[in-house]
Amino acid sequence: MSSFLLGVLSSLVATGVLYLLRFNFSLVNFLFSKIYPDVSGEYSYYKFTKVLAEKKNSTGVKQLKKSGYVPMSLAKKESPEELLKILTNNGKDVSPATLKLKQFANRISGELYWINKGSIETISKITGKIISGRVLVLNWESTEKEHLNYGTYLLPLGNDLTLIKGTGSGLCVSCGDATSDEIILKKKS
Repeated sequence: MSSFLLGVLSSLVATGVLYLLRFNFSLVNFLFSKIYPDVSGEYSYYKFTKVLAEKKNSTGVKQLKKSGYVPMSLAKKESPEELLKILTNNGKDVSPATLKLKQFANRISGELYWINKGSIETISKITGKIISGRVLVLNWESTEKEHLNYGTYLLPLGNDLTLIKGTGSGLCVSCGDATSDEIILKKKS
């Protein structure tokens, strides 16, 4: 009988501790910080796309650069630092979108949004995880009801998490187009 009461009491204590710490995930993240790098925070999102660049003339490429897009051929030749210098016009951030990530151990959730005329518009919802080999895998789904898009980002994580370069693929279910892009995430301070 005493072992039964001890089991019930330990279960109640554990439930109470979990209830008190249910919104304080920093303790769990601290315990896993040696295993999984911390990618929580907001990132400026830059996309390098071949499709948009091919449809534009040289003036259009300048407009694409101003809106955060550059031709993929340029993205493959330059380092992430050099690309950011081009994209940000020597420090003036013109990123059209922000990626906000929240982390719990190796699980990631978040959203990709932009600010349009003073209001926040969510572009897509993000879920993902950090897998072995320090690779961030993010799956996204558009929030538009009439135009469904799905895709995945693969982002290798180095020691410096302020600048992350990787690739992304997407599928427009409505129109049947598939895209493959390179992206850079720059952590906002």
